[in-house]
Amino acid sequence: MEISAYAERILFGATLADKRVAFDRLTDARPGPGLGRVEAPGRPAELAFGAARADFPKNLEPDEARGRALHFFVNHELLAAELMALVLLRCPGAPAKFRMGLAQTIAEEQRHLTLYLDRMEALGVSLGEVPVNDFFWRTLSGIDDPIDFVAAMSLGFEQANLDFSKHYQARFAEVGDHETARVLTEVYEDEILHVRRGVRWYEEALGTVTFEAHAARVAPMSMMRVKGPAFDEDGRLRAGLSRAYVDAVRTFAGAKGRAPRWFVFNATAEEEVLHGKRYTAPEAARALEADLAWVMAYLASPTDVMRAAPPSWGFVRSLVEAGFAPPAASEDAPAEVAEIVPWGASPRIDRLAEGVRFEGVARPEPDARDLYDKRLTVELSHAFGERDAAVATDLDAALAAIRGDTIVKSIYGASGRNRRRFVDGAVDANGRGWLEHTLERAGAVIVEPYEARWRDFGIVLQVGRKDPLLDVFELLVDARGAYRGHRLSAPHHDFDRPLRADFYAHVRRIAEHVAAALAARGYRGPAGVDAFVTRRDGRAAWRSIVDVNARHTMGHVARALKAHVAPKTKAVWWHEPSDDPQARAAALRAAHPVVMAGDKIASGALVTTDPERAQRTLTVLWVGDAAIEAAAFPHAGPVV
Repeated sequence: MEISAYAERILFGATLADKRVAFDRLTDARPGPGLGRVEAPGRPAELAFGAARADFPKNLEPDEARGRALHFFVNHELLAAELMALVLLRCPGAPAKFRMGLAQTIAEEQRHLTLYLDRMEALGVSLGEVPVNDFFWRTLSGIDDPIDFVAAMSLGFEQANLDFSKHYQARFAEVGDHETARVLTEVYEDEILHVRRGVRWYEEALGTVTFEAHAARVAPMSMMRVKGPAFDEDGRLRAGLSRAYVDAVRTFAGAKGRAPRWFVFNATAEEEVLHGKRYTAPEAARALEADLAWVMAYLASPTDVMRAAPPSWGFVRSLVEAGFAPPAASEDAPAEVAEIVPWGASPRIDRLAEGVRFEGVARPEPDARDLYDKRLTVELSHAFGERDAAVATDLDAALAAIRGDTIVKSIYGASGRNRRRFVDGAVDANGRGWLEHTLERAGAVIVEPYEARWRDFGIVLQVGRKDPLLDVFELLVDARGAYRGHRLSAPHHDFDRPLRADFYAHVRRIAEHVAAALAARGYRGPAGVDAFVTRRDGRAAWRSIVDVNARHTMGHVARALKAHVAPKTKAVWWHEPSDDPQARAAALRAAHPVVMAGDKIASGALVTTDPERAQRTLTVLWVGDAAIEAAAFPHAGPVV
């Protein structure tokens, strides 16, 4: 039989016998002129495409459910054979080896079709009982280049079928249907052969299959389509795909066709608002922002995109093995986004929004300047009944307010930036110069008494929710009071009984007070409150509202990480400076390997920002008593 006649019978035939036509020997002397657009393949009436849809059965224990599942598989095999026949008719000038190999693949798909039909009918389901969909046809029938078809079908949907066939082989075996499981094992072995052919055809035309080149070749189809529910690494390697490619596919998580949300870590949002569009962050701040860009991954979903340098595959693989499903990362903006989700609203976010199509920009309303202004913190603190802080708008007022140990901070700033401590009320020439400069830039400063912090807390909010309080954590700071991390276990674990009894009630009062005030100003979104407990007259006392941040905070990230820690397990998320992040990460992996309990982390040290891209800072999730003891985090003793 001529290949063209074989392909025409499969593509245009209107009976099941046409779809299962066999040959003794194929020739390719008359490939034909080349076929144009085909709206739909010929089909028996009961298998025609229509508007009706059916759900794939979840419970495979009943015979009928397994038969209906096999009906889905029958349609997939038909579609594969029909699409391959279409390519043979559309591309008569393709290499002879390719055409003969693709025809042989069709014959194998026909055998799969027969195997599935036999098992489906044995389970009491007839052909046509289940509506069929045309997704594969709509996706691939427009392809007119053989290698594009190889990239999308052989290295795309057939690669994914390595996962699906193995997954359903196990599912059918679990319910005692070993005959169907045997069929799926046969299909699986053939799929390895099909992918291997695709690798050979692709590499003969274009060279080594790389993840980046393959993704570009199949765009706009997402590379999420090349894998299924249970990743089959061995089958891919047997098919001839490289270890680097397999690792890249395994760790990739991206959108399946919808516009993603775009997450942007703009850590200097407050300074950007203060200085305007022309602001350029200092080199140290830019380096820190780059090092910590991956914190946005824990706020995003797998179908989102975040603005960051492409990660090292080893780092992403470590996250996947620890139960995370990270989003895609790119320094370039997506062509279209559903929403921009920044760390905080700022002029930089407005500039980024100008270059993309989007449905909305997540930004505080009204003007972010009003919400980042720390005079709001003072106002809310006073309304809460704590009047320790004051606002000074000129140098004389600031100098008059500095008495004893005093902290002065700009009305714009975060994470300990733009603040200065004056000991015993002394203001030297450098201190006076700092005050003048800060007042000139910001227009005001906050002046408050310095108090030794017994315990720091970060309260995590989502303004706009009926209950705005998401969580509260103990903040870990270094000797200079700079933020270093979050303790993810109970924040009041070593408070004495009277303080512990009132702890969460007090935190809730703070949360509701601040959330109501932000909502009254028109804000909806993430927010945080910094608070601390100090010692006055030998006893604990609250400073309840020290900083209000109308944006994401590290507490939101800590909350997302906490969800991956095994229940009732101590954990600390730690930010540490490092002269050699790569060596430090390797040492942590060797000394404290991550141990899983199901899909949760039971112990070990997981590096949570990419050490291969880091310049100065690593973040590490320490889990379990032994790891936390080894890390020797700061601890101030019981609170009484």
